[in-house]
Amino acid sequence: MKRRLNRLGGWASAVTAFALLMMFTPNAVAQSRATGPHTTVTLLANRDSLEGGERLSIGLQFQMEKGWHIYWVNPGDSGEPPKIQWQLPAGFHVGPIEWPAPKRLVAPSIVDYGYENEVLLAAPVRVPPHLTPGANIPVTANVNWLVCKDICIPAKAHVTLTLRARGARRDKASSSSTLFAQTEKGFPRTAPANWKVTAISEKDDFVLTVETGKRESAATFFPLEPEQIKNDAVQAATPFSRGVRLRLQKSDGLLKPIPVLRGVLVLGIGRAYKIAAPVKQTVR
Repeated sequence: MKRRLNRLGGWASAVTAFALLMMFTPNAVAQSRATGPHTTVTLLANRDSLEGGERLSIGLQFQMEKGWHIYWVNPGDSGEPPKIQWQLPAGFHVGPIEWPAPKRLVAPSIVDYGYENEVLLAAPVRVPPHLTPGANIPVTANVNWLVCKDICIPAKAHVTLTLRARGARRDKASSSSTLFAQTEKGFPRTAPANWKVTAISEKDDFVLTVETGKRESAATFFPLEPEQIKNDAVQAATPFSRGVRLRLQKSDGLLKPIPVLRGVLVLGIGRAYKIAAPVKQTVR
């Protein structure tokens, strides 16, 4: 936590500025889009209408001004990820956010994990088996986030949209369905069952070995949990005939051994995988 506040030195002044801003900003209630500091947030669904028992995806699209960013589930050395509270009618069940693979956001002495320009944070919804045809289905999101550049500014919004229970006529997908489909392609996939993923705990480093069955020329690891690796350290990648090996410097905040190293491994462009590497302890 000692480093996590580095980018938040202007927190108090930012909070005051944001409070004043909100006093003069139109209320976002009953709107699917809200504008905050350097960010526009839009609540979307991949369908405009539903029938009982089907799968729905809802999400918040963050559009940031150039140079500004928001954070991944593990934000790295500073910041906090967006926090979303969903509200849907009884019988609807919302799953966890599907986090797209992040980017390394490099600044002097720190590295954050997050998103620039635009990102859709989507969540799956299980629709109850029976809906009244023609009924309105309100979807609401209360969201808090930090948007950062040289400083971090806290922001919040209340956004809502209304879907419809489908009758006999089958409606088309929403205008946002293509965005959801494109975003889904970027979700980290579960590592194939035939991969061998292991880690060795040395004195100062983890050595992560991923055998994919072919030579991997580039790799970047994003840890799911904070304070496991030193985020701003170089991740030295050593390709070999069956995969790649990464040397990851341990965080100063890692106070006890970990049994599993979990995170997202990005191989080249657009190949992101969820991995869980059992850690062999060689140092006590």
